[in-house]
Amino acid sequence: MIKCNTLVVLSSLALLTFSNSVISGQLPKNIEEMRVSKAGQTLPQVVNRYQAINDTLEVKLQSSTDELSVTEMAAQQGHRLWQQAVRDVQSGYHDDRSLYWSRLSMRNTLKQDKVGFNIADWQREILVKTVEKSSRGFSDIEFDANSQINILLTGFDPFF
Repeated sequence: MIKCNTLVVLSSLALLTFSNSVISGQLPKNIEEMRVSKAGQTLPQVVNRYQAINDTLEVKLQSSTDELSVTEMAAQQGHRLWQQAVRDVQSGYHDDRSLYWSRLSMRNTLKQDKVGFNIADWQREILVKTVEKSSRGFSDIEFDANSQINILLTGFDPFF
């Protein structure tokens, strides 16, 4: 009987632990996002190059009060990351790994950090997608309205 009670207690504890992680409103990290911390220890200059942008995202996320403003903010921070990476390439810094790692850091922040209002998982997913698109320069693509054929050539993978 003692073994059965122990099993019930452990099962209840596991269920309570799982429930708390669901209630907290955090999304699980994917395998790439889980590697950010270790990469930061191994390649700090690369991984932390744009850390100020993620820090700003974190502060603004915690002080946000509604879905619309936090979504706009996420888009602005993602676009800010993209613009900084473009400036770096144009000035001769051709290593785009910092963009990759910073995007993953921003995804971690949006998936796991505290938000200033009660946020649902689907709202967090929207924020993650917003940063994904804005940090890849999607809004910078412009074609001439009078053109009949539009072709986009890229030298990297801007898609996800």
